[in-house]
Amino acid sequence: SDLEELNLEYNYIREIDEIDNLPSLITLSFAGNKITNLKPYIFSKLDRLIYLNLALNQINQISEYAFYGLFD
Repeated sequence: SDLEELNLEYNYIREIDEIDNLPSLITLSFAGNKITNLKPYIFSKLDRLIYLNLALNQINQISEYAFYGLFD
């Protein structure tokens, strides 16, 4: 997919599964949802991601490897 921006703000999302098949994604926003934890490797296939917004969620647990691959 050539999708570069994905805005999923204020959608009552509670959980994020591993995001793949979006190799061109640069901007991703989950702001204003109901996310409580970040699982390991959920962003690991987003090689081009520059901007990630997780503000205004209820995150209380972040896996050690949640952001693995984003800062290589």
